[in-house]
This record gives sequence, C-alpha cells and structure tokens, in this order.
Amino acid sequence: MIDGSADIKARRLPPDLAMWLDSLERWWKQTNNPLNAWEAIFRCLSADPPAPIPAWCLPYLAEAARKITDLKWQVAQRRMPHEQAARKVGAALGIVRQGASAFAQVRKDSDAMHHALDAEHEPKKGGDFVTITIGQESISRTTETWAGRTARRIKKDCNVETDHAVKATLRRGRKLIGLDQTS
Repeated sequence: MIDGSADIKARRLPPDLAMWLDSLERWWKQTNNPLNAWEAIFRCLSADPPAPIPAWCLPYLAEAARKITDLKWQVAQRRMPHEQAARKVGAALGIVRQGASAFAQVRKDSDAMHHALDAEHEPKKGGDFVTITIGQESISRTTETWAGRTARRIKKDCNVETDHAVKATLRRGRKLIGLDQTS
C-alpha cells in the first residue's frame, strides 16, 4: 500500500492522520531523521482502514532496503560475519550516523519545539515571571523577566551556553512546529 502522489491533502484521510503526515513530512524535510518516516509508515498502516504510505517515505525506504540487501549478500558470500552485519543495520537504516543517534536528535528537536511553544506563550510586552519557593523556614520570591527565564531554561535543558545558541534553538523549534516558514 504505497501512495504515488506527493500531495497528502488530495487524499481522503482522517483529519488527525493528515495533520500528522503533514507534520512528519515537514520534520523529515527539516531534519532528514528517518524516525519521522518510520512514524509516518506506522501511522498509515495502523489507520482503519490502512492509508497509503506517503510518497516522501519511498526514497528513504528504497535506500534502506538496498543497504540491508547489500549486507545480506555480504554475509551470504562470506565477505562479512553475520554479527558485524547485524551491528550495521542501524547505520543502514540511517538511525545511527557517525556515532550520532536519530533518537538523540528527536530529543533535541522535541526540546527545541517545547521551548519555542513556551516562548510563544510569554507576555509579548515583557513583564516578570515570579517563582515562589517554599522552604522549611521561609518563603522566598524570585522575580525575573520572561525572556531571562526562557533563556535560562534553554541553557539548562538543551545544554547550550551562549545567547546565540539559545536563539538558534528557538528558531529551530519555531521551524519544526511550523511557526517560522523562512529557510
């Protein structure tokens, strides 16, 4: 069940599935993370009735299948031990790239999206964020600007140090959730 058309909207899909496929395709184009293609395939095949696999997943699937088939033949021709081939499947699927993990990228992108959404809900004209901490002997109140709070949280959660990195994280998150359409 494969979809040859490039336009998800042209098909009659449940609105929630169409929304997910639109988002997953946007994330795929922005991140090239194969986990987005796998989620799209899962959502399509799990739909009732199953929906066609989106066309944008096909080049990835074809390349992954070619790499896994190559591993199979290397094992069959005794050019590679089967244990080594099994260890290379993650790379063949694009899930492990030069020591990086597609799962780690999902975490980083998810954090960026959450911070971008939080920043969207901040007061646009500034203002203060108040934190009240209740201790055993006292109650303390800390006041900081919303922008300062967001930057501090991004630096902590995303392990970045500079304001430039904070802004880059917010830009990436905004793009991933579709708030920023610039390239």
